[in-house]
Amino acid sequence: MFTTFIPTLTFEQGWWAQPCVQAAYIGTQKDKKFTPGHPGTASLSGSNVENYLEACFNQSGGPVTRLKKTTLTRENVSDRKIFPEPRTAASADEERDGDVFLNLKTVRFRNWSPTSFNIFRDLSHMVVAGVHIVDSSQLSAQLDKVTCPADDAGTLKYPEPGKDTLTCTMTGRNLDKISRLRLRKLSDQTDPGVAEAAVSVSGDSTSASAVFKVVDLRNLPAADYAVYSVATTGTERKTNQAIHLDLSPFVSGVEPAPLDISKPGPRLALAGFHLDTVQQLTLKSGDETHELKATLPALQTTHSVVFEIGDKEFGDKLSDKPYSLSVTFTGGQKPLDLMQTVTINRNKAAADKAAAEKAAADKAAADKAATDKAATDKAATDKAATDKAATDKAATDKAATDKVAAGAAGKAEGKLSTPAAPRQPGAAGVSASPAKSTGGRSGARPASGKGKPTPASTPPTK
Repeated sequence: MFTTFIPTLTFEQGWWAQPCVQAAYIGTQKDKKFTPGHPGTASLSGSNVENYLEACFNQSGGPVTRLKKTTLTRENVSDRKIFPEPRTAASADEERDGDVFLNLKTVRFRNWSPTSFNIFRDLSHMVVAGVHIVDSSQLSAQLDKVTCPADDAGTLKYPEPGKDTLTCTMTGRNLDKISRLRLRKLSDQTDPGVAEAAVSVSGDSTSASAVFKVVDLRNLPAADYAVYSVATTGTERKTNQAIHLDLSPFVSGVEPAPLDISKPGPRLALAGFHLDTVQQLTLKSGDETHELKATLPALQTTHSVVFEIGDKEFGDKLSDKPYSLSVTFTGGQKPLDLMQTVTINRNKAAADKAAAEKAAADKAAADKAATDKAATDKAATDKAATDKAATDKAATDKAATDKVAAGAAGKAEGKLSTPAAPRQPGAAGVSASPAKSTGGRSGARPASGKGKPTPASTPPTK
């Protein structure tokens, strides 16, 4: 909110606040003749500024002579030395020429009369600017027009097969506040069958695009639909726009495309929209033409129709080649040529058998390769285990051999380091001989009772 304060002092001496404006206009006098009348061209508030100015002029005492052209200084202003400049009028009309002034007095704002307020309002102008000031009616979304691809009759034209979406353009105001469009049945807008389009705005919010899914539009059962706008808040609002749909049958697919007639009871099915009126299917290839009747009404719906080839004689007439298709409808509707074709396959069973045999052979080969690989891996594993066992045994044998050799070496070293025990006299198998005297010493050293050698005894001295 923006507020400006304006002092009222400058307005309290305005001419519109003076008593002269209190006189009401009742007519005009000319050549001493009074003519009653209205106050001329009234303003929007009902006042007439010109008439009130004339009333104040009549009360001002007439024109005032112009002031003498005198240079204003502090002295002459303070001494009031500025006086009207006397002049001589050339005529009575000239005597009345001159600037008109009105002696004003201050009238407080609260004392203004209704007439003064009225005139002041006519003299006042207000300028309001700023982008933040918007009329509330301009804030809501408004959809003026929806334009979709259509023929000369105004019926919606679907895109070429293979394209999944259909785009319509929208014009209006604040379209960025619309999230999607919704189509409701014009004759019964409570019908649950609806189609919706996503709305997108690029730049200016006065134009937008609505994208429908083709399958949603073809699924609608009626021809005329009202357009509703759905705001970003979820609020639904009806517009004055409508869309008219084409309910002609449309075939989206043929199954099976290669028709195998080698088996009994082959069937050919058409899938699409509004197929409940299809009566006959015609197969063509050059001059060759074959007709199939829709003999399975229990399997016929608005989305599919099934043709059964039960006559073997009819099947025998078909060749192994592609056929173009066309359908005929009940009610005399013009036949429709389909974009799809169907190929007759008489050897499908044999082909399937060959394919199965090939698949079995491939599987057997794969299984054999897997078995051979497993055997090879096992042999390699067994050899590695055998080699490891042999290596471990050799290491064990070597350790045992080294241990035996070490024990033998230890025993031999012990024998060399221990002295031999002397033989005992009188022992069995050993003869005792007297010791020979050598220089008065005994040549033999009898063993002691403990087996240790003792020194030879010395003869006593005489």
